[in-house]
Amino acid sequence: PLINACKPSEKDFISIGEAVVRESLKDPDSAKFESFYHKVGDNDGYVCGNVNARNSYGGYTGRKEYFVFIETESGKLKNNGPVTIVSDSDSNALEKYKLFCQ
Repeated sequence: PLINACKPSEKDFISIGEAVVRESLKDPDSAKFESFYHKVGDNDGYVCGNVNARNSYGGYTGRKEYFVFIETESGKLKNNGPVTIVSDSDSNALEKYKLFCQ
């Protein structure tokens, strides 16, 4: 079988998605992820999962569900949607998480 080097693997998508999420955090280096990839097309999909990172007070926030839409070209990030970290009170974001990630 031929291997298409330009098409990112699931692991590549997750790495790209986690990097995008890290950029949105107060303390990116503290982030701990449990992530998975939900494919939409050959070059795009949602990176979803849980993230736990330090807040501006230096304490960990606890695991929060997150999702971000990722689009790639030649194996690199082309575009991404907004990072959504689901807060306990945000039922709208939770519905989107269920829709995009399950």
